[in-house]
Amino acid sequence: MATITCQTIVDKAELQLHDTGNDRWSAANLFGWLKSGQRQAAILKPDVSVTNASSVLIAGVKQSIPTGGIQLINIPYNMGVSPGATPGAAIQFVDPKTMGQLNPTWTTDTAAAVVQNYMFDPLDPKTFYVYPQQPSSGFGYVLIVYSVTPADPATIAAVITIDDIYETVLLDYVLYRAYSEDAAQSQLALNRSVMHWNMFVESLGRKDLKEKMDTPRP
Repeated sequence: MATITCQTIVDKAELQLHDTGNDRWSAANLFGWLKSGQRQAAILKPDVSVTNASSVLIAGVKQSIPTGGIQLINIPYNMGVSPGATPGAAIQFVDPKTMGQLNPTWTTDTAAAVVQNYMFDPLDPKTFYVYPQQPSSGFGYVLIVYSVTPADPATIAAVITIDDIYETVLLDYVLYRAYSEDAAQSQLALNRSVMHWNMFVESLGRKDLKEKMDTPRP
């Protein structure tokens, strides 16, 4: 549960920017970048903002995560049929290519409400596939763990809506956005912007998105 307020992070950003009087960057802008940082963090590291729900499936093999979701995380077990409130048999993940090699006709095998396996391709993050296929009626429910877009804090005085452990991640994102404002005119601002971006993505485990300090200015 988050306890750190947005104001706390904004105050720290103002200190590092040497702009406690908001002469260059307004508190509103810094707060707006903090909210953007929460969403960007959830895109790069989906488990930043996770929920779970018992969700009804539809006929066939192709399924979707609940509305508002960003990416599937896991489908641990069945939840029975309507009302979908009874935990049941565990569900195992199978790589789609492996399933196709072991059972080329898996998409047309006899339907059943109880799911044995699910398949998922990270390039299509809101879609997953179940085996066996769901029947034309009497659909099964499964527990779906999935990432969601973090809610925007209502005011700067409110707490952040992701875990407190991401405080420095959000601070780096705010500083990255602030220094980016002057990156076209100042090599120092460009270097600081890239530095804070790299710290942001590395803290999220995304070293593949690092940028070099000597990136030429536009």
